[in-house]
Amino acid sequence: MLEARERSEGTGSRLEIAGGTLRDVKEIARQAGTLIEVRDLFFNTPARRKFLKSEATELARCEEAFSRIALSRPSVAFSLSHNGRRGAQLPPQDERSRAARIVGEDFAASAIEVRADSARIALRGFVAAVPKDIEEAAYVDGATPLQVCWKVLLPLIAPGLVTTGLLAFISAWNEFFFALIIMTDPTVQTLPVGIALFPGEYTMPWGEIAAASTMATIPLILLTLIFQRGIVRGLSAGAVKG
Repeated sequence: MLEARERSEGTGSRLEIAGGTLRDVKEIARQAGTLIEVRDLFFNTPARRKFLKSEATELARCEEAFSRIALSRPSVAFSLSHNGRRGAQLPPQDERSRAARIVGEDFAASAIEVRADSARIALRGFVAAVPKDIEEAAYVDGATPLQVCWKVLLPLIAPGLVTTGLLAFISAWNEFFFALIIMTDPTVQTLPVGIALFPGEYTMPWGEIAAASTMATIPLILLTLIFQRGIVRGLSAGAVKG
């Protein structure tokens, strides 16, 4: 179920979706904002149900997805409830305050803000601060601020950027939770959702499922092989030699 109303509109809309089918759409009176309520997420996906973990594990995965979305939209208020109990409530706030609530105060206090805009994309985020000793050593050697940025700082954070980009791609490639709920058009659903819908009422096409799973894994393997050196450097970075 999804309810939403824009501030400029007098009424909102309510959509009810069951099993990927739009059941009902109607106008409602509600405050500005969006409410998404999910029930019986895996009711029609027996291939996935076999691999469900404990309730706490599945809830942790939902909370991880919630945190990623909340970090990407700090100007939007978010709240997460489970079995009638509110687990998290995030008011509208700036990027650094939202990062402090989700990632931690220590990281937000020392992180460097990154902003980049183009005609089609806007990048907002934070990276861990580079030790001041490295910058000061570069200035002592006669480097200009542009040279420090291009030849010292960028090579230091490049492995982290490669690792973060690849992990973000893997997360989007393997997306199941929101792709199943929000994307009702089969042509835009992710591969895990399509594979989970392979089984019929009386049949289980194991060959097709195995083949599709293998094909879905190949791009991830190729990207990991290509960027493996940057991934290892990114995951192990953080030490400063004396």
